[in-house]
Amino acid sequence: MSEDAGQNFKLMLVVMVLLSLVIAAGTSYFMLQQLGGSGQGSNQANKTATKLGPTYKAGNFTVNLSNDRRYLRMDLVLEVSNEDVIKKLKSRNPQIRDAVISIIRTKKTEDINTKAGTKALREQIRSELNKLISEGRVTNVFFTEFVVQ
Repeated sequence: MSEDAGQNFKLMLVVMVLLSLVIAAGTSYFMLQQLGGSGQGSNQANKTATKLGPTYKAGNFTVNLSNDRRYLRMDLVLEVSNEDVIKKLKSRNPQIRDAVISIIRTKKTEDINTKAGTKALREQIRSELNKLISEGRVTNVFFTEFVVQ
């Protein structure tokens, strides 16, 4: 009778392992379809992605923050509405750098340490730079480096 119980246990163990593998495979297939496979999930992601417009590298900035001895070092890249805006930005580079530095000098560490804070900083820089150009727009601001020390 003990041999019969041992064989039942082995059979039960094999069935459990196979059932676990089937469940894992099904879950993996479902996740791939929903999150990044070739199913509808990836088609929706492709539709929401936007094409990057012309960009202008505004340069590297190292600026003291207002509340303590900390500073922000960042590289700034601007996405613009058309190529003519890049020419205008190049001709106004000193004004652009001054505007960005003036904005950053008013910020405290707490103002820029959060996702919402960096988003607000992007918007403030974009808004201020759009005041400097008459035609065309700065459509987006990218930080390619952003270090607070």
